[in-house]
Amino acid sequence: MKICVFAITRQGSSLAREVKDRMRAEGRRVELFIWKEHARESEGEHPIGGDLADKVGECFRRFDGMVMIMASGIAVRLIAPHLADKRRDPAVVVMDEKGSFAISLLSGHLGGANRLARELGDLLGAVPVITTSTDVNQTLALDELARERGWRVENPEVLKKVSAALVNGERVLMLADSPRCLEPLPRPDNLDLVELDGADRVPPGNNQGYRAAAVISTRDAVPELPVPTLVIRPAAVVVGIGCRKGASRESIIEAVAGGLKKADRSPGAMRCLATIDLKQDEPGLLAAAESLGLPLLAFERRRIAEIEDRFPSSEWVKSRVGVGAVCEPAAYLAGKNPFRVLGKTRFDGVTVSVYEDTE
Repeated sequence: MKICVFAITRQGSSLAREVKDRMRAEGRRVELFIWKEHARESEGEHPIGGDLADKVGECFRRFDGMVMIMASGIAVRLIAPHLADKRRDPAVVVMDEKGSFAISLLSGHLGGANRLARELGDLLGAVPVITTSTDVNQTLALDELARERGWRVENPEVLKKVSAALVNGERVLMLADSPRCLEPLPRPDNLDLVELDGADRVPPGNNQGYRAAAVISTRDAVPELPVPTLVIRPAAVVVGIGCRKGASRESIIEAVAGGLKKADRSPGAMRCLATIDLKQDEPGLLAAAESLGLPLLAFERRRIAEIEDRFPSSEWVKSRVGVGAVCEPAAYLAGKNPFRVLGKTRFDGVTVSVYEDTE
């Protein structure tokens, strides 16, 4: 998380420097924006003055988190013109200049402000002030769970209805690929967790009184339920790719989509693409990874050669790249205790395989 800290008083500036030092020691990237009379430009602090509102707007778009050491009313007025939605707004935490309180002001769950407030509390002895209803009622916050685990919320517009049902003690159904998906968190009494393979045990209609549902699955096809249903995609799918020299971005994207369709896996569940080191600079492959918003992991031929006998091999491929298999061993190496969902499948000039993490 990249964090900016704003301070407009002398005492607030001292606290800002302590925030920076403590958070940088935890590996955070932190920049300070200090009122010009107190700023130490030689130490990399950004001076602010009459441009305060403009700087806040710039940082609102550029940073993942903001710590504003000032009165909460001032902070609200400064960030108000820039609010978009909870999927894009940064985490905003307000602190008083004595460091007594760390108030989660904006994007408590998806943005991580609740977590940031707690972290500041741990580092500085401040009291974290959290007002989100799931935290106040000590029930499950699905958006925070997804953010912390790197999962993707497919339809965040349903989140309010599902969270409200959990907070209000109404019955909520959760269908998941694994019954371990919530571990080590406690499960609320009003949440019924059913393994997706056993979803046929859930009667049709809503005669069990469910008011909302959530599906946590990598599968593309999920059950249609008669209540508001939140769909969460664990980032657990790895797509291995082999391609001819000069393969286009479009052909690779089409092959990935085709492989996912055959494997019944959601594009939203992809974690990365994987290939051999010889292809790591292939323009079409790099462009496809960028378009899909995914990292491209490339493995040395030496590592692939060590395990290639586990996978179907091609003499034609071996004569050209030195190993007889690319997409499957690459996907396997990129996985976390992976299992094969789809073996090597050919498309136009591209081969793909689909593996899924089990850790």
